[in-house]
Amino acid sequence: HQPLPATPQGMEWNLDPKTKNWSLRPSKDVGAVASATSTSSIGDSAKAYVEHPVLPTDTLQGICITYKISATKLRQINSFSGTTLTLAPPILKIPLDRPEKGKEEGDCKISNAFKLHTLGRQFPCLSSKEIKAYLEMTDWDLDEALHVAREDKEWEDGNPEKI
Repeated sequence: HQPLPATPQGMEWNLDPKTKNWSLRPSKDVGAVASATSTSSIGDSAKAYVEHPVLPTDTLQGICITYKISATKLRQINSFSGTTLTLAPPILKIPLDRPEKGKEEGDCKISNAFKLHTLGRQFPCLSSKEIKAYLEMTDWDLDEALHVAREDKEWEDGNPEKI
């Protein structure tokens, strides 16, 4: 048996007792808000960013489209080169404070695509339809959707015979 690979930040390995398959799930001791509101000091200003754990299925282009960031900017912020993620760090920093032309910094909103992606990263066991349903139930409030999904997951883990 080979050991399991290191888990992305905020995730832990979970063994399904029925299928004996391993899957990633959100860690119980890490809040979802922490990954979306991390800050790093660069010069005098603090910049908010999202930490994106690079998975084997990720592509540079896919990450750029998902987070609406250019490949050049992503490579600069994370100090890697190339047209693939081969030389990228295991966890990418994606800045959130990228105001669009003509908008003030405080007017930037998180896109629905970002919310879908974030909820999917926190709960990889959910289908895309389930992820969208959680967000629609909470009027696209990401924090509330994460909270409800976490409560549901905890209930399911405690009641396997009812599923």
